[in-house]
Amino acid sequence: PRPAELLDWLAVELMENNWSMKRIHKLILTSRTWRLSSSSEPGVESPNLAADRDNHFYWRMNPRRLEAEIVRDGVLAVTGQMDSTLGGPDIAYGDGEETRRRSVYLQHAYEKQMTMLVLFDAASPNECYRRSTSVVPQQALALLNSPMTRRHSGQLAKALWRASQLPSDSREAEFVRSVFHAILSRPPSEKEMAACRSFLDRQTSLLSGVKADGAGSGSAILPDPGARARENLTLAILNHNDFVMAR
Repeated sequence: PRPAELLDWLAVELMENNWSMKRIHKLILTSRTWRLSSSSEPGVESPNLAADRDNHFYWRMNPRRLEAEIVRDGVLAVTGQMDSTLGGPDIAYGDGEETRRRSVYLQHAYEKQMTMLVLFDAASPNECYRRSTSVVPQQALALLNSPMTRRHSGQLAKALWRASQLPSDSREAEFVRSVFHAILSRPPSEKEMAACRSFLDRQTSLLSGVKADGAGSGSAILPDPGARARENLTLAILNHNDFVMAR
């Protein structure tokens, strides 16, 4: 049946069984339909996708962008920097890039809004805190250039590199896998692994001759270009589409 017909049938079931939500939940969760997989192997065309590309039958959840507060809190959570202390006074919106507290504690009013949250469509105080959804280039730039994101991605890169005990020839691949698991909760595909290792090689080579302050020949060379390359890769993965989307 189409979704509208199924909802009508479930509504009748609910009414005829004394409005028991417990029974409806059990009926749904034990049904064959609920237990069917909506995922497919990477690179393999799903039969469901071929039959219903536009998802009219809701065989999968449509991808959606995470709320602004979850994006910011996600950066703190995956990098191990979140301060989950409960309660306390509100925090000045201007401190949003520095504080490790959850976004719910930041001031949020007409004249008090953190720029990152505004760019990711935080609830609008001008419209009774209504939320809208947009996809604009400024969102990627906000994550890429945020002092908070850059600082914590660097700390995560250092921690994951130190945690690896593998020989040098395998350590880089293990680092890439660790970054993907920490940020995206999945391993990299073969194509992603190759792209990441190529990125690390190119970045290390580019940064090898960079001056620490961008000045002339009298300046010190940037220390450990390999570490900077790993920090840049971690920052790039934090900007991955899978990090800001729910599927």
